[in-house]
Amino acid sequence: MAPALLSARGLAKTFGGVVAVADVTFDVPAGEIRAIIGPNGAGKTTIFNLITGIFPLDRGEISFRDHGLNGLSTWQRAQLGIARTFQNLQIFTNMTVLENAMVGRHRQSRAGLLAAAFRTPGSRREEARIREHALACLGVVGLEARRDDPAGSLPFGQQRLLEIARCLATEPTLLLLDEPAAGLNLAETDALGRLILSLRRRGITILLVEHLMDLVMGISDSVLVLNYGQVLAQGSPEAVQNNPAVIEAYLGAEVADA
Repeated sequence: MAPALLSARGLAKTFGGVVAVADVTFDVPAGEIRAIIGPNGAGKTTIFNLITGIFPLDRGEISFRDHGLNGLSTWQRAQLGIARTFQNLQIFTNMTVLENAMVGRHRQSRAGLLAAAFRTPGSRREEARIREHALACLGVVGLEARRDDPAGSLPFGQQRLLEIARCLATEPTLLLLDEPAAGLNLAETDALGRLILSLRRRGITILLVEHLMDLVMGISDSVLVLNYGQVLAQGSPEAVQNNPAVIEAYLGAEVADA
């Protein structure tokens, strides 16, 4: 097994007495696609929020590339190479597709406020580099031809792809995808699966939260199953599919008989 890129140990988080995550421990090996599954309220998105620093940990430790993440801000974690999408789309609908992708690249910007305001030669060169990189990211997800369109004019499935492109613009080492297939039709979901596999081939490690079991089992190297904020099972897709507790609680007879 590849060494762990991300390690989570004893994660715990409560909200007003409600236990969202309780003593969750797992690793995300470098170069793999690891899925987190479970019903609504199982703690999946809470774990994403703990990894990215949106919520502080009550207990536990998270490390990424041997850097401890506890106490780091969201932008500091992004600088280390962690990017994420959201269940609810977070795009700027009044900006163009290209401008949305460029937003992700601007964390790499070195030009100061004055240089940008006065459009110095250095700031213009840097903006050109940001634009070029953002265009390349749009090309990865198949949106380069729509670069000048308002982001709000894209169909829902393409808006999902735009959010991924904006993440790619940050040059992530670890990409967290929170229910990326939500609202997609079958053809879009199949294309999404191929895209995620292609991102892994580009050297990006993927942590995926998803309810669509066909997608999860078709592309994941390993699966973590949560139940009421605790780990119910983890292992290969085959091992999870054949785990009686998982079959009964989450996957159902259809997957068990497949």
